[in-house]
Amino acid sequence: MQILGRVRLSPGQAGFYDTLTNIYLTIPSPEGVIVEGMNLTNIKRSLRSKRLILVSGSLEPSTDVIVKAPVEEVKEVEEVEEVEEVEEVEEVEEITLEQFNELTWRQQKEIIEKEKVSEEILAAVLEGEYSNSVKKAAIK
Repeated sequence: MQILGRVRLSPGQAGFYDTLTNIYLTIPSPEGVIVEGMNLTNIKRSLRSKRLILVSGSLEPSTDVIVKAPVEEVKEVEEVEEVEEVEEVEEVEEITLEQFNELTWRQQKEIIEKEKVSEEILAAVLEGEYSNSVKKAAIK
């Protein structure tokens, strides 16, 4: 196992124990060794909160070894003919007044602008309590 670094208690700290690395630091024994392969989650957190000081070394393993990835062969791709997609639009039947009343005011306005409503619904909109934007769309 390779030694990565050493940590020490910060001034004013009486002790520290990490369950993941089993490092126990006290005033009589304030330094600990970080070895490769340890789970350093709590150590890193303690270094960020300044409960510990990194005396020497690094918490990251050295990256001296360069690993080359294997080169993959490139395969030729067959050309595919493009096909135009045609969307089928269904004819929408006119909705009833009850269905119209269940819609939001934006949906009501959109339906009126697309002229998908009956004269009965237009008359109800002009006479009833609908939002101003829905009434303006019905007047146009």
